[in-house]
Amino acid sequence: MNTPQGATTTAPGATCAHCGEALEEGFAFCEGCGTPTGLGPTGGGPVEASTASVGPREVEPDRTLCSCGGRFEDGWCDTCGAPEPDGRDHVVTTISASLSCVSDRGLHHPANEDAGSVVDLGRAAACVVADGVSTAKGSQAAATAAVEATCDALLAAAVGDVTAWTDVLASARTSAATAAVAVGSRVGGDPSEAPSCTWAAAIASGNEIWATWVGDSRIYVVGDDGRGRALSIDHSWAAEAIAAGVGHDTAMADPRAHMITAWLGADAPELPNATVHTTFDGPGWLIVCSDGLWNYCDDAEELSRLIARLGGHQLEATALAEALVGFACAAGGSDNVTVAATRLGGGSEGGGIHVDRGSEPTRPGE
Repeated sequence: MNTPQGATTTAPGATCAHCGEALEEGFAFCEGCGTPTGLGPTGGGPVEASTASVGPREVEPDRTLCSCGGRFEDGWCDTCGAPEPDGRDHVVTTISASLSCVSDRGLHHPANEDAGSVVDLGRAAACVVADGVSTAKGSQAAATAAVEATCDALLAAAVGDVTAWTDVLASARTSAATAAVAVGSRVGGDPSEAPSCTWAAAIASGNEIWATWVGDSRIYVVGDDGRGRALSIDHSWAAEAIAAGVGHDTAMADPRAHMITAWLGADAPELPNATVHTTFDGPGWLIVCSDGLWNYCDDAEELSRLIARLGGHQLEATALAEALVGFACAAGGSDNVTVAATRLGGGSEGGGIHVDRGSEPTRPGE
């Protein structure tokens, strides 16, 4: 693993800003949690696409050697203290030019606790993302299990030539929840600190989109014309505060903003029945992502403009997902970041979104 751009070695008597562990002099990483020692606090707010020069890292071909020349022993470099890559620092899943997922560790976390995938369902395409709750041991495994269970459920249903996916997604959500709970059973420990994750899945077929989610991983649809809409509404303290009348910026700046109110895991509350069925007219993208991306690009139309600046309709799905991950890393990379994308077609040049259940879903505060 390469030291992130801008990192420096430590000074005598320094402590880790993340976990408080005493830092070894000259080490570029905290020996306790793996946080790079030379990076200062990351700032919020969007970063122009032109600044997105810090892209995902390349995993070292020789997994026993660190980029500094040292050797990994017991999970850490014996020279600089860098954590050993686990093969999930940067994961790319490409199905086609129009369907791909990229998951990256980001710049601050010692491991990638996100998981994501995409599935070709024949006449439909699915994007799935799960974000492990970093405060609970085993959450990386919970996120991975939830994504795998979702993909299996969707593929099994596709055999029946499904044309309406609402019930299938609800069943997949149950499968994902069961898989996350099973991880907790294997890990053991305090049930109140069980492995857990947020989860979001969306399916596109023709001009129709079905979506469901638990927690604060998000689902966006963005048009090539610059219009966009968040199809999901976070299950979080911030979303509830905004719904109660607190200003969007005030709520998101609160330390409790990212406290989730729904998740998958043994200690999870009852699963919310959060589903949306929309139609989309015009070319664009369906984006499912973890908060590692939307931390830096919260608004759907802002995301649409960012995608346009990155190349938008000229990019293949993998290139777009990589560019959005690179944008998040350039903006600070404070969290793991996962982006699943599928290209949306349509018979018109517009990017209008129409909901066929009576009212258009909006994120609180929009």
